[in-house]
Amino acid sequence: MRIALVLATGLCLAVLPTPAPAAEPPAAQPGDTISWVKPLTEGYAQALKEKKPLLVCINSERVDGGRVEAAAKELREVTYKDPAVVGRSRQFVCVFLTAEGSSEDFGELRARYAIEGLIVSPQHIFAFPDGKLISRQEYWPHGTGERAVKAMLDLMDQALAKHKADASLPPTPSPAAPPPSPDAGPAPAAPPAPDADPSAWRRELIEAVVKGPSETRKEALRRLLLDDKDGANLKAIVEVLPRLEENKDVGAQIDVVRALGRPGFKAATACLVERLDVKDEELRANVAVSLEYIGDPEAVDGLKGRLDREKVEMILCHQLRALGRSGAGDAKVRAVLDRRITSGKTEALSCAAIVGLAHFAKDVAAARSLEDQLQKVGPPSFGRRGGRGENSLKRTYLAWALSEIGDPKSADFMRKKMLPSLDNAMGGPMLDGVRNFYDAVADVCEGNAEAKATVEGGAQYVLRLYGNVMRDDARIGRDDAGYTPKAEWDGGQGGGGGMPPGGAGGGAK
Repeated sequence: MRIALVLATGLCLAVLPTPAPAAEPPAAQPGDTISWVKPLTEGYAQALKEKKPLLVCINSERVDGGRVEAAAKELREVTYKDPAVVGRSRQFVCVFLTAEGSSEDFGELRARYAIEGLIVSPQHIFAFPDGKLISRQEYWPHGTGERAVKAMLDLMDQALAKHKADASLPPTPSPAAPPPSPDAGPAPAAPPAPDADPSAWRRELIEAVVKGPSETRKEALRRLLLDDKDGANLKAIVEVLPRLEENKDVGAQIDVVRALGRPGFKAATACLVERLDVKDEELRANVAVSLEYIGDPEAVDGLKGRLDREKVEMILCHQLRALGRSGAGDAKVRAVLDRRITSGKTEALSCAAIVGLAHFAKDVAAARSLEDQLQKVGPPSFGRRGGRGENSLKRTYLAWALSEIGDPKSADFMRKKMLPSLDNAMGGPMLDGVRNFYDAVADVCEGNAEAKATVEGGAQYVLRLYGNVMRDDARIGRDDAGYTPKAEWDGGQGGGGGMPPGGAGGGAK
């Protein structure tokens, strides 16, 4: 339903109706299965034609060079065959991809959603009928049986709610036609276009941001930022934040702050820096992450000034990462992050500073600092039967960050210092994985871009063992921002998933 506008002495917005629940799809019959569409391009075409959202399921039998993936098997053999899931799938156009899928399919996903690095399995991608991203979830942290079925239905329902919110908003006005050439003769009369006024459309969507339910608000924000060529829409969104603060609507403020977190949105930097001190912790966390996504040097002073006052560890992690991206190349920022690696009271804080320093590409001083830190941490020791190694996350992030900086001398350091240090270390088969990881870090520093996938895969493997200590809700669900932060790995324990077979993400390149 289109939002109603009431014209009186001025323009005002009627109370926005809450979208009615989606009609329950027909119950699946015994033996019914999801109707999968092939290839991926046909899925996009069919979704647009039928005005249905798209669901892409990436699911490989084997990952990480041949390991059978239990989570993917559960999805294939149980979750996707559940009658409720099959029934709900009829409201989508569904595409199933495996490691044997064509490179064109995976190339299409990379191009559309700015996916860098490995494409892991299992994974679920939801998109609007026009192909724009709704959400993307890597791995499968939702268990098995009824729990997995419920999680799948929840993901599908969330996507349907966003699709319904999209349909409730006015269509984006078409751009004005260019003026006719003087030599082209008189132009034919154009039909009237009552919805072509972008300012009226903008006002309508801003009111949806202020007064609409959450899904409508998020979709209005997405629409406003989708094709904002002159920055007018971004300016209008920034200016709406004080109205939301007056209304004490923290949820709406969070939605707006998250929407502003896009690369290059420097017009939003000042208003976000002003909110680094807000009392609400969830809002404060989202402010820091959005500043990281923007990556504006103008945010450096505000971020530095907040570090010593922040008492919440996870928010401080976000601020350190934002500082590294915003201040990449700044010697003073480098010094701050270097100190924080050493002084971090927890492994999470040390790792966040390391991720911040990883933005200093080709920075010799940053590379030497990370090398010193890695040598101090020393080789891993898992014990004769394996188990949790001390400083495993910190060690992993330090080596990974060297590959991100990419100084050629770091290759010599890895080969002459770190690899020999493993000769007397205790760890059995797990130690072989560390050797491969260190060797790949050296290869990347020498300029071998193909080895980067092995480094990323090794780091993600460690996170699957120990969990990502720097990831919370402020980082989840930002897949449509057009930017993937460094070290933005899921890595939740008990997740399930991995790289498709064939080396570092074979078949999913």
